[in-house]
Amino acid sequence: MKRFVFRLESLLRYRSFQVKQALQALMVVQKLLEECEAEILKLGEDQQAALILLEKETQEGISGERFRLHTDYLADMEMRMLKMEERKKRILYQLREKQKLLDQARMAEKALENLKEGQREAYMKEMDLWQQKETDDMVSIRKAREGMS
Repeated sequence: MKRFVFRLESLLRYRSFQVKQALQALMVVQKLLEECEAEILKLGEDQQAALILLEKETQEGISGERFRLHTDYLADMEMRMLKMEERKKRILYQLREKQKLLDQARMAEKALENLKEGQREAYMKEMDLWQQKETDDMVSIRKAREGMS
């Protein structure tokens, strides 16, 4: 008995490869997003610490030069946080795009898998019918031989 052969197997393997590549690209962008969020969190903590230090020094008395240094530092921290928030928005956009590509690759792979399964089922039905026909023929031959004897 011959076995089932899916003629588009190489294309199915390629589609699976594309899904893996899309998933890896998505994971890279997710890692960037996590790093960006961690950096924003760290900047926020640093900013809070600097504000607490400024408030403490202000209560104890602070020179104008020192106060200017603190405010410049806080302004720089705010600017860096804004830049990181913009970067996060760009990364989120990239993440959505990579997710779309992954979804498309998965749909293409699933379509081929469904085609393969449909062809396999048709093949199995054909083989079952062929085996049934062979069995019926053998039974008919036996009956004919028994009838002759």
